[in-house]
Amino acid sequence: MPPGIVRWGGWAGVVAAVLFVLASILILIAPPQRGSLNSFSDYLSEVILVVAFALTLVAIAGLHALQSGRYGRLGAAGSLITFIGYALIVVVAAVSTSVGGEALFAVRLIGALAVLIGSTLLGAMTLRARILPW
Repeated sequence: MPPGIVRWGGWAGVVAAVLFVLASILILIAPPQRGSLNSFSDYLSEVILVVAFALTLVAIAGLHALQSGRYGRLGAAGSLITFIGYALIVVVAAVSTSVGGEALFAVRLIGALAVLIGSTLLGAMTLRARILPW
C-alpha cells in the first residue's frame, strides 16, 4: 500500500476530530432551532459537520489501506459498511444544509445504523489482526 494514503487518512482523522469538537462547542454556545436553519451559527455548525464527516471517509479509507489483506473479509466488509454509512450521512447532511431543515431523516438513521454495525465489525477485526496498538 502506498504510505501516502495511510498518512492522508491519519491527518484526515485528526482534522475530523478537531472539527467535531469545534462543532460541538458551537452547538453548545448557540443551540440550533429545531426543524430549520435560521441563523449563521446553524449553517456554520452544519457545514463544519459535513466537512468532518467527509474527512472521516478519508480516514476510513486510510485505515483500510493500512490493513487490507491482513484483517480478512470481515474486516473489509466492516470497512465497506462503515464507509457507506458515513457516505449516506454526508449526503443527507449536505442536502439538509442546502435545503434547510431535517430532510431525509430516515436515510440518516439507516446511515447511522450502518456506521454502528460497520464500525463494530471493523474495530473487532482491527484488534484481531493486531496491526494497530491497543
